[in-house]
Amino acid sequence: MGDLLTRPPRERNLLRWFFDSSWDRGHESWAPTARANLQDFRTEYARHLDDPAYAALVDELTGRSETFRAWWDEHHVQVLEPAHKRIVHRRLGRLSLLATQTRPAHQPWLRLRILVAADERTARAITRTLS
Repeated sequence: MGDLLTRPPRERNLLRWFFDSSWDRGHESWAPTARANLQDFRTEYARHLDDPAYAALVDELTGRSETFRAWWDEHHVQVLEPAHKRIVHRRLGRLSLLATQTRPAHQPWLRLRILVAADERTARAITRTLS
């Protein structure tokens, strides 16, 4: 995904990355990953119906991306369940990860997302980066 800190603060947003021309849409993982993140955002959007920042982001992406517009109109949401994620890291190659997330009861607007290796090859690749 690149280095978040090198991007201007406004561009540090996954939806903008996915539905912008900067993301490789030809890659096999783009559509399922983009769709899952959009569904996750829709779930969060429902909690912030009066927040103009959420509405502005939807308006921006609806105007810029035909794919965003079509998927947004489907009204699908993401359930907080463990998921299997497959990504291609620019240095580590293909990674297979198990992802889960939770929300602290006292601050439900926050999310803690945890990713762990789903196979031995991924575990070795991640471990090598830590040494």
